[in-house]
Amino acid sequence: MATKIVNSLAGLPAEVTVKKLVKRSNYDELWISFPESERICPHCSSQDCIIKDSGKNYTVYHSAVHHRSTHLHMQRKRYYCKSCRRTFMQHPDWLHPTLHITQLLHINICLSLTKMLSLRTVAEENGVSESIVYSDLDLISFDTVKSLPQTIAIDEFKGDSSTWSSDRQRWIKAKYHTNIIDGDSRSVIDILPVIRASDLKKYFRQFPKHERDNVHFYCCDMHNGFVSVARDVFPQAVICIDMFHVIKHLNDCVSKIRRQLQRELEPTDPDYKLLKGSMRMLIAKQSSIDAKYDQKAPVVKKRLINC
Repeated sequence: MATKIVNSLAGLPAEVTVKKLVKRSNYDELWISFPESERICPHCSSQDCIIKDSGKNYTVYHSAVHHRSTHLHMQRKRYYCKSCRRTFMQHPDWLHPTLHITQLLHINICLSLTKMLSLRTVAEENGVSESIVYSDLDLISFDTVKSLPQTIAIDEFKGDSSTWSSDRQRWIKAKYHTNIIDGDSRSVIDILPVIRASDLKKYFRQFPKHERDNVHFYCCDMHNGFVSVARDVFPQAVICIDMFHVIKHLNDCVSKIRRQLQRELEPTDPDYKLLKGSMRMLIAKQSSIDAKYDQKAPVVKKRLINC
């Protein structure tokens, strides 16, 4: 009963036996043992295997217990397969197949990565180093896109990932990334760590021509790189500028004209102060102006027109 309670508190399987516990300053160490598993060769699936030796000491990281990092020390047997004459180590299913961590820690790291947390915070939350989080993140694979939707929306966003440069032989940190979205289902298709037009063209040209010709609408901002990608890769698609950038461009034009007229006036001129504080009224809707300024709105608008 005591073993079951300890295993439950530590998040260990029921067949594991805790032989020793040592508390360090920053982490806990557990020496454990577990029964022998079924002898199946991972290379040829043969069951004709024998114990070659008792193996070596093996240490893995376990999920944090009471916000303290936990290290598991164990001894794994080495087996010899008589069929293929190869050796392999005993590996229970509660250990990660490639990393020196348990499956429980792997699941906790993956759950932490779904939150809006930095990798350093994820590492501290799970009591491991950042390199382990990086290694676990590299093993996560996503399904590649095989077809393109009829509507593609593309935009840039600020990120902090890096790309490997074979020419410079070093990691280059990219300030902006590219987000590609299915405009019909409003779901993310892919995220690219680059924003250059040449890289985007190379990415989209990996799709067959009939898939690219199937794209009817291409929505982007007024960035010349995004527009050139649409003209070269999606010649059949209609290029649509998203509403946000259209309105922003119109507001910038209105603001530019307002500042130009303001510079032509003296600071003592009554119209100077009127133009200086009229930007919100110039870009607001008619209903919003009347609701906010009531009876003063028609007078202010008339004076703006006369300016």
